[in-house]
Amino acid sequence: MWQSGDDLQAGLLQGLKQRLDELEPAPSEVEALYPEAEPGALLTDLLDRSVSQQPETARTELFLRIVEQLVPDEARLVAALSDGSQRAICHLDAANLLGTSSTRMLGHVSRLGVECGVMLAEHTHFYLAHLQSLGLLLTAPEDKALGTQYELIETDSRVREVIRHIENDLQLRARITRQTVALSPLGTALWLHCQPHRTR
Repeated sequence: MWQSGDDLQAGLLQGLKQRLDELEPAPSEVEALYPEAEPGALLTDLLDRSVSQQPETARTELFLRIVEQLVPDEARLVAALSDGSQRAICHLDAANLLGTSSTRMLGHVSRLGVECGVMLAEHTHFYLAHLQSLGLLLTAPEDKALGTQYELIETDSRVREVIRHIENDLQLRARITRQTVALSPLGTALWLHCQPHRTR
């Protein structure tokens, strides 16, 4: 059944919190120990728990912290890549005429957001960059088999507009770098960890 990005994110969070509830004291018990949430007390609690916690608890807390940083559209992108596929992405740089230096003008441009139905497809490049910064994605060199995907990206009106700006206004050379993007081992582990409790 098709799910919205909100449903996907809610399902991931629900599953992680259920697992954590089974392994750790209820939040009210922790709050009773540190009612004023003093930073020093919280840090001491974290250090104490780092010694006594089990691997499953540590893993669940890590995944919970990551998922809480996602927006629904990003959850949908993770779901779209959960089949292990690689997707085409492009980066657009403004380089000097000698090609010795360059500035990134637009990165992580992809058709993935359009293809999987995110709400703000025009911000897919931002979502992908954020997911990569969280360690959920890996990029790799160009895959020649994805030629059609690259062509669709490079003929996109926004990409063409940035190229015109680079060449006409900045008087520099537009340079496109083709790569692929896929879930990282961490991203795959997070997705698989959340499956038993996902909302369907």
